[in-house]
Amino acid sequence: MPQANFWVLVTARGGWGVFRRESRLRFTPAVGQSFLFAEEEIARLVQSVTWDEGEERFTVRLEDDVASADDWEGVQGYYLSTGWELQEDTPAVMGEGPEPPDAGPPDEGEETGCNGEGH
Repeated sequence: MPQANFWVLVTARGGWGVFRRESRLRFTPAVGQSFLFAEEEIARLVQSVTWDEGEERFTVRLEDDVASADDWEGVQGYYLSTGWELQEDTPAVMGEGPEPPDAGPPDEGEETGCNGEGH
């Protein structure tokens, strides 16, 4: 049975973080598949899958979890209690913080803050 590292980006009021967990699989994961871990109540959609030949394991990126109505501390506690390991986190200061990694390009018509000079 192949080993897999699962990754998920989680954002909540007051911060964001990247969580990871390992699992053995009885099948090959695929984009678009849903995963439901035994300790959780919500299935997550697979966004990307890669195979690491050297480590003989899959890397599976799950859909982002946006919990904008929930406090970061509570969301972080939930993930830690259900088997996820926090790999990186950034609490927001005074309601403002950096954009989470891989936030994607701005929506059409959204201002980027760039005035066109030097870029």
